[in-house]
Amino acid sequence: MNYAFIRKGFWRCRYGVATLWFSISLPSLTTAQGGFAKVSGKITDVQNIKVAAASVYAKPTDSKSGGKNRVTHVQGGQYLIDDLVQGKYNLVACGLPYRPDSHTVNLKPGDVKTQDFILREPHHAPRITLNIEVAREAGIDEIVYLKDPTSGCLVAQAPPDEKGEYQFTTWQTGDQVCVRNTKTEDYTCVLTLTTSP
Repeated sequence: MNYAFIRKGFWRCRYGVATLWFSISLPSLTTAQGGFAKVSGKITDVQNIKVAAASVYAKPTDSKSGGKNRVTHVQGGQYLIDDLVQGKYNLVACGLPYRPDSHTVNLKPGDVKTQDFILREPHHAPRITLNIEVAREAGIDEIVYLKDPTSGCLVAQAPPDEKGEYQFTTWQTGDQVCVRNTKTEDYTCVLTLTTSP
């Protein structure tokens, strides 16, 4: 006699042909394939030359969406962020000493999108000299940085000169003057540039 295996039981076949049924548990397509969205692209300057070292930040515009801030550090001008949940994101590309570029994207589960960035070289401005007393406490380096206030990207840096002053020739109104704690990698901003170049 012929038998067909159906789930966990055996059933007699009346005819000579048996149909074999399988009960297979497949992972949810939502979590296995379509749960996350991907964004990738290139980062170049205005001459379409890839920026060698940069970072791309993905920041959800709605804190209730469940999305989290993501950052990827780029070498060679190509980036990929592949674990973004559904939502609207501000994408920001930074690459010192360039000015940042930003775009907004709406993502659904399973989306695969391309978003390129063009980083522009800073405009040269009249030299500005800053006399800042950098705290000589443990962990604070002697470099002073300029940070773009909108994106949070670093756009310039300067070591102290022989007089202990810091000089910048690429800056714009609103840039924040910051120092870095090398232990925590945090930046403390102590001044905002208000004079127009």
